[in-house]
Amino acid sequence: MKRILLGLLAAALVVLPQARTFAQDAEGESKPVAVLAIASYDRLMTDLAFIGNLTGNPDLDKNIEGMIQLFTQGQGLVGLDRTRPLGVALNTDGLSFQPLIILPVTDLKQLLAALEGLVGAAQDAGDGIYELDVFNQKIYVKEKNTWAYMSTAPEPLAVLPANGGDLFTGLEKQYDIAGRLHIQNVPEVFRTMIIDQLRVGVEAGLQRQEGESEESYESRRKLVDSQIDGLTSAINDLDTLTLGLSLNPEAKTAQLELAFKALPETETAQALSRAKATNSNFAGFLQPEASASLSLSSEIAASDAAQYVAGLEAIRDQILKHIETEARLPNDDAKKLAKDMVDQVFGTVKATFESGKIDAGATLNVSDKSMALVVGAYAVETKSLEEALRKLAKLAENEPNFPPITFNATEHAGVKFHTTSIPVPADHTIHKVVGDKLDVAVGLGEKSVYLALGNDSLELCKKLIDASASQTGQQLPPFQLNVSLAQVFQFASALQKEGTESNLKTMSEDLAKTPGKDHVRLEYVPEENGGTIRLSAEEGVLQLLGNVLKDAQASGAIPGFGS
Repeated sequence: MKRILLGLLAAALVVLPQARTFAQDAEGESKPVAVLAIASYDRLMTDLAFIGNLTGNPDLDKNIEGMIQLFTQGQGLVGLDRTRPLGVALNTDGLSFQPLIILPVTDLKQLLAALEGLVGAAQDAGDGIYELDVFNQKIYVKEKNTWAYMSTAPEPLAVLPANGGDLFTGLEKQYDIAGRLHIQNVPEVFRTMIIDQLRVGVEAGLQRQEGESEESYESRRKLVDSQIDGLTSAINDLDTLTLGLSLNPEAKTAQLELAFKALPETETAQALSRAKATNSNFAGFLQPEASASLSLSSEIAASDAAQYVAGLEAIRDQILKHIETEARLPNDDAKKLAKDMVDQVFGTVKATFESGKIDAGATLNVSDKSMALVVGAYAVETKSLEEALRKLAKLAENEPNFPPITFNATEHAGVKFHTTSIPVPADHTIHKVVGDKLDVAVGLGEKSVYLALGNDSLELCKKLIDASASQTGQQLPPFQLNVSLAQVFQFASALQKEGTESNLKTMSEDLAKTPGKDHVRLEYVPEENGGTIRLSAEEGVLQLLGNVLKDAQASGAIPGFGS
């Protein structure tokens, strides 16, 4: 533990001097570039106790407290307010960076005296500033209104805020620990440098592939160029970028968020405003008991649709080129039929993107004895998809092992289903779960398309159609993915070959010890001029991560927290 604490202190002393501090320019206003906020010392200790229990170090917080007592000759962090936030702020005057460490204090002199054995004796530098010599690095400290500020030069301490907590911009109330980058306050020269480096890196990897036609290469290059332009606009339009972590030791859950906010009325802000909660026709696919469920529903801007279409056309061109050399297509008529089929499928997808709307859902149910996957999506029209399916059946007439397709096998809620069963060889890993055949059903409604794979997947598809119909008009976030890791790991373990050693079974058994608390959720939460990508994990998942860390410590892959 001593090595860790000293290492962190040494790292801070290496990093801070790199952001050289200068007196604020008379004409340059100091602006915040970045801030790191910790809710409070007490909250940090509570979180460390929670992490320690997960990783097999139940006394982690007590060990850290003990080391602090040792370094401070039994005084502890006397003089530090353990209930208020602390952190680091990085400001700029447009030319240089000015770092500040902000600590809440009840008595700065007491705190410096307690830390004397670790950071050296404090010297009075005048004007309320104390000077420390830490590992031959000068550190300057000043207190104002029960807040202590530390910097690598005295000049930034000349003008301090009335309340140091204001520098954390509310992050300490929202997260246990969080960092925020104020992108617009990053000097333009650095933003330009980042953009240029991104462009150089992408273009360096954009090499023409072997056998790629000039037309396909140019199409792909234009797509990449448009993506770089979009990324450049995003960097120039984004106002703030925030990464925050929240732990709930009582509920035994964790939440990680990546939030971004654009400047109002910019192109990026307008694009983000279209990613809002919308009415979905596939809300029923979000089944709580499913192994995994997905919802995707959003408006699409014309510019975004153009990018998607450009990507689709590049893929279509590659497929059409492959058809020309496909040996299993015996003549020009067969190749033309295959090309027409591809054009019809891609034409429908293209028209759907260009309609300015995307709406889809997916449900996966798996175990060690079954698998069923159902996907449903909005389509502008489905007649061409049925025609493409019939052309596929026509192409496969001379294929001896191609299973026959039963058209209009059944109908449900206005959706016509075409079905087939694909033989599964006994030596194939999926045979252990689905058996001798994989049932497949394609459903086509007036403006919807469904794909069902696996055991009783057709019946599941009908159930999901009915569930969605009963929730018509329900608003869903633009994106949501829910996963039950216990079921997924059980399924993956069942696919392992006999005698193959795997941790999947052990992980599945560990997750089963916390039934119903093995879920991970990834979702996008729209906000004004921005949005938040949120990852949530329940107790079983956190316990699993703790076990993984514990095993890594035991194997020496990572150092133990108590070392």
